[in-house]
Amino acid sequence: MPTRSVDLNALVFRDGDHWIAQGLEFDIAAQASSLDDIHGAFFKALAANAAASIELGLEPFEGIGAAPQRFWSMWEAARLRLEPPLETALRAPHQTAIPSFFPRYRVTERVEMTAAA
Repeated sequence: MPTRSVDLNALVFRDGDHWIAQGLEFDIAAQASSLDDIHGAFFKALAANAAASIELGLEPFEGIGAAPQRFWSMWEAARLRLEPPLETALRAPHQTAIPSFFPRYRVTERVEMTAAA
C-alpha cells in the first residue's frame, strides 16, 4: 500500500512554560517544554490522530476540521519560520496507512486566546 503525504501548516507560540504547535488545516495541537521538542511532539499528535481515525475505519483526519480563524490570521502575520531538525523524519513506517507529514512552521510571539462569540 503506498504511503501518501500530507503538507500542512502549524503556528508555534509560547504559552507559559510550554511551546504549542497548532495545526491549521486540522485543529490538532501539541505542546512541548522546549522549542527544540515541538516538532517531535506535533508529529506524535498527528500520528496518534491519524492512527485513531484508521482504527475507526476512517481516512486519516476525517472529521477533524480546520483550526479557528484567529490562528490562520496569526499565521499570516507571523514572519519567523521554524525549520524542522533534519534528523527528525516525519515519515510514517513503510507499508502503513498513516501518511507522512511535511509541516511548515511559523512562530509568533503574541497569541490572542479569546474565545469566539
